[in-house]
Amino acid sequence: MTETRTTCPYCGVGCGVVARVEGEAVSVHGDKTHPANLGRLCVKGSALGETTGLQGRLLRPVVDGLEVDWAQALNAAGERLLSAPAGRRSLLLMDELGFLERCSPVFQRAVFTLLDDGDVIECGNYRLRCIATPGHTQGHICLYEEDQKIFFSGDHVLFDITPHIESWAYETNSLADYMASLDKVSHLAVDLVLPGHRNFQGDLKSRIDALKIHHRERAEEVLEVLGNKTLNAYEIAAGMTWDIDCETWEDFPIAQKWFATGEAIAHLRYLEGEGRISRDAGQKIVTFSAVRP
Repeated sequence: MTETRTTCPYCGVGCGVVARVEGEAVSVHGDKTHPANLGRLCVKGSALGETTGLQGRLLRPVVDGLEVDWAQALNAAGERLLSAPAGRRSLLLMDELGFLERCSPVFQRAVFTLLDDGDVIECGNYRLRCIATPGHTQGHICLYEEDQKIFFSGDHVLFDITPHIESWAYETNSLADYMASLDKVSHLAVDLVLPGHRNFQGDLKSRIDALKIHHRERAEEVLEVLGNKTLNAYEIAAGMTWDIDCETWEDFPIAQKWFATGEAIAHLRYLEGEGRISRDAGQKIVTFSAVRP
């Protein structure tokens, strides 16, 4: 038996997991020493051991039922994703790459309904209204039961940790989207918030206010790191403060550096949208500098 400490790949929280290999069987449990989750895992992370086999997996790109090379598949996926509404893109990509058809018998039997902002899901005595809340992801939605005053916040509003907001495409301003999405739900009458991770206690309005303050402070920190220098996103992330049990940036696990850099880019893009920094994409590595009055 061997054990390896690693990081869950599913979302931006970056929970620590311990993978145990016994023969050909792989099991996982939460890493109690990891600062992101202290041993706790959501249902996706808990099932990581079930994703390590090749049976039923899509191993080659497929477009419209035909195997193609990667260049054709990526071009087709990119063109169709760009033309699709943000809330439909994930499912469209799964279908585009043949995932729904070939990956799993579960998906082959499933019937998917694409949801838009304002759609209502009826489940027993509950009527759940879909609220588009882009930010954490472009297709993120929350569910609101108005009569019961229940708000399923997903990864939009978390209480023990801050939702991960990152950006890798300059066509989107994920942090600006996120801030607007927070305002969009702040007026809701809510007695119970059910988030996607950890604690489900807390007041929605006060938590939204705290999250907005947090990101404004992070944006100011980015400006402080920049100062009078011209830096790339990786260098800026290295100069920011992070709530992780590492003494230096070099001690960060690779996955955490990835998350941190993506979050730095989101704040840089936000500041660029406000006209407070400039971006130079003329070189191989994109750099940023503060705009002086």
